[in-house]
Amino acid sequence: MKTASLLLLMTVVLFSACKNDIDNDPVCNVQAGTNMRFFEFEHVASGKTFVAWTNQDGLLAVVDQQLSLPLEQRTMHINGPIIRLSASCGDLNKGWSWIHKPNAWTLADASIELCDGSPQYVEDHLDEYVDVVGAYCPWSSRLKAEISSPF
Repeated sequence: MKTASLLLLMTVVLFSACKNDIDNDPVCNVQAGTNMRFFEFEHVASGKTFVAWTNQDGLLAVVDQQLSLPLEQRTMHINGPIIRLSASCGDLNKGWSWIHKPNAWTLADASIELCDGSPQYVEDHLDEYVDVVGAYCPWSSRLKAEISSPF
């Protein structure tokens, strides 16, 4: 009886320690602060789109300048770190399991080739982009439109 009780206690402790704690998962806890604006970017070469958002005044001035141009004349591309999203995020970023880290991206005229790629390539090599490269800067991307919140 003592052995059975000890075994039961050990099992309870083991399963309690192995609870499904989502803190280690890429959970959908992406926050949208106050005065946040949301944007859709198009990867011209593939036709795929993705979203990013910011409330940084300096960046918003550059974004607004790009949006004032006809689509074909928007030459700046997004550049910044990306983070993983879990399946619980649903369609937060057009079905991709990553997103540019809010308020950590910029618009650039030029970036290093290492962070270039299509959205699908990033999806297929996400660990490399998040853990090694540290950024995603698709050269053939452009700001497509301001959108309502993706939440």
